[in-house]
Amino acid sequence: MEEYFCVHCGASILAESEDDLAQCPSCGQDPRQRQTAPSPAPRKAKVADAGDAKKSPRTVAILVSFAAALAIAGILFFIFIVLPGWRLDWEYEEKAAQEKAAEQAAIEAARDWVRDQLVAPRTAEFYEEFAFETEDKSWSVMGKVSSQNRFGAFLEAKYVATARKGQRMSGDIWEVEGVLITDE
Repeated sequence: MEEYFCVHCGASILAESEDDLAQCPSCGQDPRQRQTAPSPAPRKAKVADAGDAKKSPRTVAILVSFAAALAIAGILFFIFIVLPGWRLDWEYEEKAAQEKAAEQAAIEAARDWVRDQLVAPRTAEFYEEFAFETEDKSWSVMGKVSSQNRFGAFLEAKYVATARKGQRMSGDIWEVEGVLITDE
């Protein structure tokens, strides 16, 4: 198929040969003849392939500059927006994990102290425990314990303890002070 142009309206017409051009689909006239004056034969136009188009050096330079600017903007976005967000999330998660570990250590230190006060420490069952950090960086621990007395009967008691993290040569230790055990 070749592309021809109507001499009257300039419409593009696809045809096998010039003999197949009887009537223009746009204006309805014979695309080969002008009515007022004779005209040369209709032009043949080669249908250009998209890959054949050549870009000017200026166009190429503009496209390369745009691509480079876009890449730089993407890198800057990643460095200044994405990475700090990940870092903040990571720091928050790390701090939360450290606080949870400190809370568990304070509860365990308070349990140890309470067990030392009981007649039958191996029978102790702890429940409804709660701990929170105070302003002076110590932990207040509250909870309930159930254990056997001298006669084998189970008794329940509430306890309140203040645990503070200390350091020794062998590592961190927890000091428990101010424990109050009350019978229910």
